[in-house]
Amino acid sequence: MGSANIDPAAILNRALEYAAQNLRVEKLLIQLGLDPTNVTYDAVFNRLVDIILANITFANMLALVGAIFYVATLMVRTIVPLRVIGIISIVFFIGYGALAGAVATFFLYLLRCRSTSSGCARCSRW
Repeated sequence: MGSANIDPAAILNRALEYAAQNLRVEKLLIQLGLDPTNVTYDAVFNRLVDIILANITFANMLALVGAIFYVATLMVRTIVPLRVIGIISIVFFIGYGALAGAVATFFLYLLRCRSTSSGCARCSRW
């Protein structure tokens, strides 16, 4: 066994050549819209940005705002702002479910909104 077979740079070069010539990897890159002969971080990043911008809809924006409000509920320490922010979050998720056609999401958050808002009414009676 010569030292040429143990050289890490040579092993890495052979692995990269094999990966570049592998038909499965090339097919995957072509399906993603990337040039298999010129794969750079810049090309991958630009393609991901294109894919993300092509999939932004109003329904997805409602879900994003709902998720932001949901995360905000995790940071609140008192119960009243927590419930108010939670209800706002649920309303945005209901809007997402209605516009995206996600029936399960729509009914889940519709029932959750009813239980959350009735819980607020119960708490205010005490």
